Amino acid sequence: MFVARIRVSWMWWWSCSSTRTGRGSGGRTGPGWTLCMLRRGGHHAIVQVLLNHDRTLSKTLGPANATPLISAATRGHIDVVNELLAQDSGLIELAKANGKNALHFAARQGHVEIVKALLDKDQQLARRTDKKGQTALHMAVKGTSSDVVKALVDADPAIVMLPDKFGNTHYMWRQGRSGQRL
Repeated sequence: MFVARIRVSWMWWWSCSSTRTGRGSGGRTGPGWTLCMLRRGGHHAIVQVLLNHDRTLSKTLGPANATPLISAATRGHIDVVNELLAQDSGLIELAKANGKNALHFAARQGHVEIVKALLDKDQQLARRTDKKGQTALHMAVKGTSSDVVKALVDADPAIVMLPDKFGNTHYMWRQGRSGQRL
């Protein structure tokens, strides 16, 4: 019974990031709302307690098909990302149904420390593509952080020439979208 409550609490804790409002429980109060607010704060100690109780929680999928690592990377919670990777570095391989992994989301949101942490675990992660053939660099140029772009290029300079499934490199995408150069 205790394990079931922990598993449900964990899923509420990190699945809230997939909602547009960030409320996760439709604005109501209760355990879902409380844990959602804790997740928004990136409470590292809570993650440690939950993972110490049941390590398999780190591989659960939420309603938006996001893993806890993807959720933490998207929200910018470096301590939670580091804890999850310390528990199981294989989490870095997990992606959503659209093929985007934690690096894609961290790059898009401009979380340079998380990008560096993920690349430290696996530099080849910079070459992984989603279902559109886009790398994390494609996602980074959609964002606003030149530091993220630099971190990705430093990890693998050749990715600047990798096209997506439509033949666009990150540079061509950025030129067509805004007419700006990086």
